[in-house]
Amino acid sequence: MSKFRLFKIAFLILIVLFYSCGGHQSKPVQPQKRESTGAVKPKSQPAKDSIVAIEREFIKAGLVDVNTIDSTILVNLKYATTDNFVHRNMYGNLHRAYFRPEVAKAIAGVQSLLKQINPAYSLVIYDAARPVRIQREMFRLVKGTDNQRYVARPRGGGPHNYAIAVDIGLAYNGKEMDMGTPFDSFSPVSHINAERYLVNSHKISAEALRNRQLLRRLMRKAGFSTFHCEWWHFEFYRTHYARSHGFKLL
Repeated sequence: MSKFRLFKIAFLILIVLFYSCGGHQSKPVQPQKRESTGAVKPKSQPAKDSIVAIEREFIKAGLVDVNTIDSTILVNLKYATTDNFVHRNMYGNLHRAYFRPEVAKAIAGVQSLLKQINPAYSLVIYDAARPVRIQREMFRLVKGTDNQRYVARPRGGGPHNYAIAVDIGLAYNGKEMDMGTPFDSFSPVSHINAERYLVNSHKISAEALRNRQLLRRLMRKAGFSTFHCEWWHFEFYRTHYARSHGFKLL
């Protein structure tokens, strides 16, 4: 079989994978790990006079600012900027990443493992807990567009609305590392199930693949599941688990 024919077949497979992505908050493909250990004792929540309205909701719901567990984790909430797929600031002045306590503890554990590999490494968090009302607005903004397939319908909530998911990348000495695409790049190049092809066809670099693999290895070790259409998205529980166990919807 000619190289051209092999390339054509691989390209067609990649297109099929692209259109198989049903939503931004689809269920992960990896089996979910059981509930994490022990209660988290954060150092302290932010000072009251620095807390914005959305954070008050999170704290009332029992969520934890991950930086109260490990202050070295970098936080760059993309939906508090215009650097995201809707090109709008959806979070206002929110600049802290909140999760259920056991999820925050697991993320801090990944940061510790990363620092053991190289102290210059750090996790960088792009998204964390998200209220359902913001999910509704995000869906409204993309409804009827090509990006609609990437955004979960707000009815019932998705993993971010239960504070059980994180969008995350890697940084080295404070600079975000090459992951092949930026966060929120909705294309086959963001997929994790054809990465060797992406390298061979020069869509991503070998370095980007190594960085993705490092992130996935450590996140899976901590109990997180992946989502095949987004290298940055990880879930500590599946959404149906959160619903069936009475987790609070934000």
